[in-house]
Amino acid sequence: MRVRCTREKPSAEQSERLQALYRGGKQSFGVTEGAEYLVFGLRIVQGVSLVDIAQELEQLIPVPLCLFEITDHRVPSLWEARQGEDGSLFMWPPSFFDREFYHQDLVEQVPSAVSDFRSVRRRLEIEGAIGNR
Repeated sequence: MRVRCTREKPSAEQSERLQALYRGGKQSFGVTEGAEYLVFGLRIVQGVSLVDIAQELEQLIPVPLCLFEITDHRVPSLWEARQGEDGSLFMWPPSFFDREFYHQDLVEQVPSAVSDFRSVRRRLEIEGAIGNR
């Protein structure tokens, strides 16, 4: 799955729908309008769809899907769907579920998490390239 950024910040209407998941004027997602991103995961939290993308650093950032258009609609075969205790839906590679603090471990550059992330990225990129032939 790939997405292209259509706007860097939510509109007033989108901000209202994002509720507590967005602090208008105080939060930036670090995305660039027109840029395309590989999606590492999809989650629906409090009725809001978020995609996990990676910036240049090897860190995953959840960004509201409303800031993007989907350019490659195929759901990666690597993803699994799981429901959180609060009813949230997570679609991620299994290794993201296996580590309790996967996203934080990437921020802290824990070697095993970084190695796994690189492997996941390669697999998603290969699957995307094969599907585009």
